[in-house]
This record gives sequence, C-alpha cells and structure tokens, in this order.
Amino acid sequence: MGWILKYGQTENVLRLAQKMAKKSFEHGYEKGRWLYAAATDRLCMTQGKRQKFGTQFGRRDGTCELLPVQKTTTDAERRAYGVLSLKKIRTVVRSLNRGPGLSHHQKVLIGLTRKR
Repeated sequence: MGWILKYGQTENVLRLAQKMAKKSFEHGYEKGRWLYAAATDRLCMTQGKRQKFGTQFGRRDGTCELLPVQKTTTDAERRAYGVLSLKKIRTVVRSLNRGPGLSHHQKVLIGLTRKR
C-alpha cells in the first residue's frame, strides 16, 4: 500500500505513505527505508521545498535530471535509508542520459513517462 501512496499528489496522502513506510521498516521490511525516503522527498517537493534524500527525478528537453536536493543531508543519512550517495546518483543520471536508451519500465521508475 505504501508503494501506491508514495505516488500521491497531496500532503495528506504522502504523510500516510511516510507513516506506513516507517512502520514497515520498524517491523523488519528493509525496503521500507527507501520508501520512507522517497515519500519524504515527494512531500518536500509538493510543499515547494528541495528534496531531502535525492530520490526524485524529472525531465528536461528529453533528458533525466535529479530534482533539487537539500545541501544539509549527508550521504550517511542517505545510506541509512537505502539511498545512494549524491555523487553516485548523479553518475547514474549521467549514464542514463548518454546510454543506449531506457526501457519503458525504467522511464516509469524515474518519472520520465507514465505507465501504459
């Protein structure tokens, strides 16, 4: 359920996604850590703020880009929530943009297109 809610557009839905993700990792579901980070980032973006962890991507002129990230978040914090370091995230974005192209599934995952 948290995975679905993470794609919510309202603050209330995203707060619920955060809460569910936190409970999931507190009960042993390790992927819940990343989900918590993603819901947190999405909530920040909805509020017009920079994302905290660096899980949200956008597109500009047909290329993938990392949306603005808070400068105060450390890579240790990212690692604690299952998120790559900012340097590695940027490396992934560069490789995605110069690679042979993304599959439809990869584009959906990073927000470049919608599900069919």
